[in-house]
Amino acid sequence: MLTRIALWTTKWILLPLLLAAAVAYGLDWVSLEYGIPTKRPKFAEYQVDQLYTVPNRWKEIEWSRGEPVMERCVNSLFPHEGSNPCWYVSTHLMRVNTL
Repeated sequence: MLTRIALWTTKWILLPLLLAAAVAYGLDWVSLEYGIPTKRPKFAEYQVDQLYTVPNRWKEIEWSRGEPVMERCVNSLFPHEGSNPCWYVSTHLMRVNTL
């Protein structure tokens, strides 16, 4: 009985979800490559602030502010070409690095 339920779930729920995700990613890539719906730039840059956490000898965390860096992002819904999407980068303008 459990195998029939698992087979039905795979056939009617998981496979359509995977297919829909693959189609969405493909359409997002086409939109990025050809600038659809308008001719927009593929990439943008945002200034991201750096924070460093340094443990001291008393096992406390010290915070140190680093130099801001420019992060390249891609104007799409999903990450492409090794860059995060701009909607994500624009909402995460502070990066915490541990040393």
